[in-house]
Amino acid sequence: MCRRHPRIQRLPLTCRPHVPRPYPRCRCRAPQRQNFQPSSSLPIKPRQIMQTCYSFISKNPTAGCGTMSPITPNFEGLADNYSRNRPQYPQRMLGELKRLLPDGHLTVIDLASGTGISTRAISKALGERAKIVGVEPSEDMRRRAEEDSKNRPSIRYEDGKAENLSVGDETLDVIFVGQALHWFDRPAFYTEAGRVLKPGGIVTIARNTRNWHKSELVAEYEGFHEKYLPGFSRTERELDAAAELAALDWVDRTEVFKEEWVRPMKLPSFLGMAQSSSKVTQALNNAGWDDGMAELIAIAERHMDGDGFIVLPYVSVMVCAVKA
Repeated sequence: MCRRHPRIQRLPLTCRPHVPRPYPRCRCRAPQRQNFQPSSSLPIKPRQIMQTCYSFISKNPTAGCGTMSPITPNFEGLADNYSRNRPQYPQRMLGELKRLLPDGHLTVIDLASGTGISTRAISKALGERAKIVGVEPSEDMRRRAEEDSKNRPSIRYEDGKAENLSVGDETLDVIFVGQALHWFDRPAFYTEAGRVLKPGGIVTIARNTRNWHKSELVAEYEGFHEKYLPGFSRTERELDAAAELAALDWVDRTEVFKEEWVRPMKLPSFLGMAQSSSKVTQALNNAGWDDGMAELIAIAERHMDGDGFIVLPYVSVMVCAVKA
């Protein structure tokens, strides 16, 4: 949302849009959020993008980020692109986690922390009283996370896996999982979470999902996945974490928070975001890299406004399960 030209009415948390600057229709010169500035270093032509920025991806069709299970892809070499182009989490939604926690110092683990996007967002929401450890198996991702978090003394990163945490019984106040639960051995993870959480501790599952129900652009983008990935369904990510957590014998109660928001971006940022996804890189390899990139560019250009922006609507959901 433009600082000088607010367009968004305050609504309840479940439906209030969160619009990062620059708002696509605003032509003023208000400062932009750094996280959403397009990267001018990314070239536009598909072949140049592959050669200059993503040669690693072209050789690794299963490349992605943030996994913990032995069956999941390798993420080395993707950290810079991932850090630059993945979406943030709405701070107002994360602030609801603070309301559920007691006063005093907090011990928090962020699983599959990647480049620290979620780790830093949690730190901002909970404040300095929270000491946070980002657990990430990819050395490349941890390196970038440490660089981006060097001025955050309450944050550190270590190697590890969700199903076997190197902490004692009942020692954690919060376990946070963002965009990664589908990669875990979930029964093993749920057992481990029950072991390490304190009574009253919280396991939090957060996810940003592109809202294809409300956007022709996103519907076409999901169609690109379905066209080149046999067996892919745009609904496959709709995992019911709330139901799974509520069924666990150590869980006292669950709460679910939801927020809708939009993310404006220019073409290089859209392409960078796309290629930070393991699914898209598989689809590009199946389609043929140049042809696939040309198709993604065409999808974006069909929905671009007069200022060169495309807008992706998101739904962010956070499930909090409190230990008895």
